[in-house]
Amino acid sequence: MYGEAIPCCLQAEDNPTLLHPECAPIPIPADDPFYSKFDQTCMDFVRSAPAPRCLLDDPRSKFCSLFHTVWVRHHNHLASRLKSINPSWDDEKLFQETRRIVGAQLQHVTYEYLPPIFGKKIIKDFKLKPLKNKKRKVFYRPDKSAAISAEFATAAVRFGYSEIAGHMERVDDFGDISSTEMSSVAGNHFKGKNLFGLDLVELNIQRGCDHDIASYTAVRNSCELSPLHDFGYLSGKMDDDVIAKLEDVYRHVHDIDLFVGGLAEHPIEGGVVGPTFACILLDQFLRLKEGDRYCYEPNDKDTRFTKEQVKQIRSTTLTGIMCEVIPELKEIQAEPLKVASSEK
Repeated sequence: MYGEAIPCCLQAEDNPTLLHPECAPIPIPADDPFYSKFDQTCMDFVRSAPAPRCLLDDPRSKFCSLFHTVWVRHHNHLASRLKSINPSWDDEKLFQETRRIVGAQLQHVTYEYLPPIFGKKIIKDFKLKPLKNKKRKVFYRPDKSAAISAEFATAAVRFGYSEIAGHMERVDDFGDISSTEMSSVAGNHFKGKNLFGLDLVELNIQRGCDHDIASYTAVRNSCELSPLHDFGYLSGKMDDDVIAKLEDVYRHVHDIDLFVGGLAEHPIEGGVVGPTFACILLDQFLRLKEGDRYCYEPNDKDTRFTKEQVKQIRSTTLTGIMCEVIPELKEIQAEPLKVASSEK
């Protein structure tokens, strides 16, 4: 009520019959190797809301809202520049034009970062790389839905959690490097005043149940990948020790959760995700381009940008935007979402 968090675990422990209908708390075994040290037997979990509000004053939202802030600042900078160029525009015209350009820039930056995920061959075969200069072509397909799939949002796109480094390096004004454990940085936003945080993998698994997404093997079948009839069929697709752990946890191979199975697969050639997640991600990013009439690249006479505008949009870089909107940022690598060096 009134934007406050629902204490699901307190309700579950005090009187399970009064459990809030939006709660699906996760029981923690008494012998859990981590949480037992804190006498925790329950993890809070609130079911997805159809249209949740973003409460930016909630401390739990600040770590994950960094890029929201970057793009909001960029929107405001761009709106100011457009206002100076077009002083006759009213607020509505200014907002809509700014929104249109920022959306196009976000599309461009997003697709620029897909090659490391899929590998160069898939990017080339499915023409996912943005076009060059002023080039445009018609690829909008009204029969394609640009809606976000549950499998994408609830499992596949969350592969990024496994890409987070264990340590965060900082460079001061003198070039000296210091290292901080990521858990201590993220913990300031997620654990609050508690001595412990949340189990992110378990939350993802529970979110999959909450959204009733299909199992790992079912999604593999829909992707027309080789069928899995028992745990033995996982050989060569995952590490042997991982298969053994899955066999200990799940009664049958068809019970494996999509997030767990997809994350455990060996990556495809040149990419960072396995074939199941690659299938889900590829389907989504193709539909986002082909099913969106307002995608910035198509040559649709009703929605297209001018050739010069398209060229300018393609000159957008995440580095440039970050340098523009973060005054404290003095220096940054050319591609900030990629590892700057293989050295540790």
